[in-house]
Amino acid sequence: MSPVNSKSCGGGSFREGEISVDGAPAGVAPVYPWIFTGGIDPYLWIPMPGVQTLNFKPFRVPLTPFAGVLSNGQTAHQIDLSVYGANNYFSVAGALMLYLDHNGTQTTGSVTQNTLSAAPNPVVKNKLNNNGGDITGTLDTRAAHNFTIAGTVVTSAGSEQYTVKQNTLFKNDQTFDITSTLYEQDIDQSTDTTVKTTAVATSGTTEQVSAYSYPLTVDIDETAISGGKYQLVTTIAQGFQSNVNASNNGAKTKSSLLDTIDTTDTLILTGSGQLISHSNQSSTANYAAKATGQRCFGRTLTAANNALTSATTKCEKK
Repeated sequence: MSPVNSKSCGGGSFREGEISVDGAPAGVAPVYPWIFTGGIDPYLWIPMPGVQTLNFKPFRVPLTPFAGVLSNGQTAHQIDLSVYGANNYFSVAGALMLYLDHNGTQTTGSVTQNTLSAAPNPVVKNKLNNNGGDITGTLDTRAAHNFTIAGTVVTSAGSEQYTVKQNTLFKNDQTFDITSTLYEQDIDQSTDTTVKTTAVATSGTTEQVSAYSYPLTVDIDETAISGGKYQLVTTIAQGFQSNVNASNNGAKTKSSLLDTIDTTDTLILTGSGQLISHSNQSSTANYAAKATGQRCFGRTLTAANNALTSATTKCEKK
């Protein structure tokens, strides 16, 4: 077969950001399945690129339960960020956002509960069969987190209690059918994360529940055709969805964001993987955002043969 699709990425299908404070597990960040422009088939991403290609959305990991520890007077503290499952190279960056107590010089406190384990435990079910070089079957991966981290922070305004509860479920199901004339790989992946933060202080109680969903499906079909050439058909559905509900002493707000793209294209390749032609490109992108007290915004874009064919307003009102 052509070398274009000869194997899956090394290191397995599961990736996750791991955060620690002074060596103690402090949080996890799901990794969004970004596909950079040109990924798999460059024509898939013309004129609309993949979700978040032009606007990365960092995942915020709440570390407030550790605020008292980080300000305990020691000369140095260490906050580490690593990626579980990174294979050879993984580009990652982090920024620490701090809120200062302007009426005091130091906060105190302690972590009162931490049920986060030091490392995830992905479960892989390998049902691939090798019959004389022909490979068929499935490869499924699951990973889950369900943890609580709580802490007390004593500020100039008094003692405050912070609690973070997070539930994360990662799922990746792959189906393979590989012969001397066929390479088929179907991927169905999803990451769903809910983070609930609660703060109880003398000024009242605030709560925020943030839910994030990262769906991804990829279908790759490469077949040998006449003349020693190959036909590669790729279809991808990629999305990002967030819903945030907050309450501050009874006053409630909410916001939501939906960003998706569905795209397909067909390549004709030489036996060595060189491009001959492409056809049947089409894509649809949807974007919708709204928040309490803000103007709603939404667009649907469609394209065919790598040219924009329509742009429809979905929502533009309060």
